Amino acid sequence: MQKKSRKGQFYIFMAIVIFTGIVVVLLISTIEFIEERNIFNELYTSYLTESSFVINNNSYFLQFDNFTDSFLEFSVITEPNFRLAYVYKNKEYIKIKNLLDKTIKITTPLTSFDLAANENITINSTNYVVLTLDSYDYNFTISNNELDLHVLFKSHFENDIKIYAK
Repeated sequence: MQKKSRKGQFYIFMAIVIFTGIVVVLLISTIEFIEERNIFNELYTSYLTESSFVINNNSYFLQFDNFTDSFLEFSVITEPNFRLAYVYKNKEYIKIKNLLDKTIKITTPLTSFDLAANENITINSTNYVVLTLDSYDYNFTISNNELDLHVLFKSHFENDIKIYAK
């Protein structure tokens, strides 16, 4: 009885393995890896950039409110839980608007009060305002300039909460 040589089968098997390895390497090298976008950062950066144009045009509170409302309508398309609260000084008055999903505490040198979600208040100008959200204080020093803007951004998805104060 003669033994059959398996040498040929081994070479065919090795050729298939090497060919498959080459194909996999080529496919992986041509795939573009797309970096995950940080939409929260993009939104707050866009808001700050675009709001500066509105403010630099000597915008009054109503115009700034309209801009902010339009921006939030746009932002929920890409980040459904994107919210903000702002402190906007225009000459001798400061408008504080809470567009977050919960009540925040407002503290100034003269007073302290709660501001419910989707509410706003206009107060006389002061040198600082503290917004308290979820037991964290966000201190904003108000400049002597006629126009000044400070914003508290928040977004959340499940247990991932993002907050940025500027």
